[in-house]
Amino acid sequence: MSEPASAARQCRLVLAAEAPYNATSIMEFLRRRAVTGIEAVDGNRYARTVQLRSGPGALRLDVTSAGVEASCWLADPLDLPTCVERVRHLLDLDADSRTIDAHLAAQPH
Repeated sequence: MSEPASAARQCRLVLAAEAPYNATSIMEFLRRRAVTGIEAVDGNRYARTVQLRSGPGALRLDVTSAGVEASCWLADPLDLPTCVERVRHLLDLDADSRTIDAHLAAQPH
């Protein structure tokens, strides 16, 4: 997936993940469900187009166990908070993995 037209404004930021973060599982989940022409997954890099309030945008996310290095191309910088919220939700960056694991471990198999 190529970078958007030069009219878009690029923002770069780092988003932390709640430890422990299983980047490998998240990337495998996204890879298996990627929609051709909208999303692309290559190793630990995820890219996709997005529709935001001010117009179309694009994301390139480099995912690690510590979090995400995000490059966002936006029609309007005011869309950045919405974009960040969507990325955090998509990648489950705020999930409490320890609590989830404990709950699942207590469930009968």
